[in-house]
Amino acid sequence: MAGKVLLTVSKDEVERARLLSELKYELDTQSRLANAERRGKKEGLQAAEEKYRPLIEEKDQKIEEKDREIEELRRRLREAGMVHPCLRQSLKHGMLNSPKQSKFNRKGGNP
Repeated sequence: MAGKVLLTVSKDEVERARLLSELKYELDTQSRLANAERRGKKEGLQAAEEKYRPLIEEKDQKIEEKDREIEELRRRLREAGMVHPCLRQSLKHGMLNSPKQSKFNRKGGNP
C-alpha cells in the first residue's frame, strides 16, 4: 500500500516537473520573441533616423530661413505703415505670433 502511494506521488511529481518545464520553455520563447521584436524596432528606427536626419535638418534649415524672411517682411511692412486693415488690430494686440513664438514648434509638436 505504501509503495503504491509513493509510486503515485512520484508520478505526480514527475508530471508536475514536466508541466513546469513546458511552461518555462514557453515563457522563454515568448521572452526571446519580444526581445527580438524590440531589437528590430530599435534598429529600424536608428536606420531611418540615419537615413532621413540630413533631409530633415535641411528642411528645418530652409523653414527657419523662410521664417526669418517672413519676419523681415512683416517688419518692413510695419515700418512702411502698409499693414492690411484686417491685420492692424491683431498686430496691435500681439495676436499674430512670430515663428519663434508659435504655439507649436516644428521639431517636437506641442510646446
